Amino acid sequence: MAKKKEIKEIKQPDFLMKAIAGSFEWIKNNLRACIVGAAVVVLIVAGLVTYIIYENKKDERIQGLFVQGMQAYREYTITGKEDTLNTAEGIFNSVASESGKKMKALSKLYLGRIYYIKGKKDEAIKAYKEAQTLSDAEVVKILSQKALDSLKSTP
Repeated sequence: MAKKKEIKEIKQPDFLMKAIAGSFEWIKNNLRACIVGAAVVVLIVAGLVTYIIYENKKDERIQGLFVQGMQAYREYTITGKEDTLNTAEGIFNSVASESGKKMKALSKLYLGRIYYIKGKKDEAIKAYKEAQTLSDAEVVKILSQKALDSLKSTP
């Protein structure tokens, strides 16, 4: 009796194996370009991480300044000393110039109140309007609007 011949199928490598082998071959042939590309990627990632750390430190510093400004304003309300009010004004001005929208809007609210206390009505109105336009929070908008209404009703 004749034996049946078994036909063995030769398996071809699948797509993933071809891609991996091709990638290793390309890397081996272009080693210098791969090293330069990897170095560029590492530098970009390091730059982004450094920038994120810088921004977080800046936000912490601005929040600390804002708290100092609030403390100086509170000290003025307790003691009535003009120099603490000037200190609070300087701090809130620096916070407003360095910070993002939220902290800037809160600083403008305090600055509006300080300007009102000092008798600078036009600057107070300007500060309240800036706070109103900068903030997305309803509370800040309501507070600044109430302050503007009270400033407009006083002579």
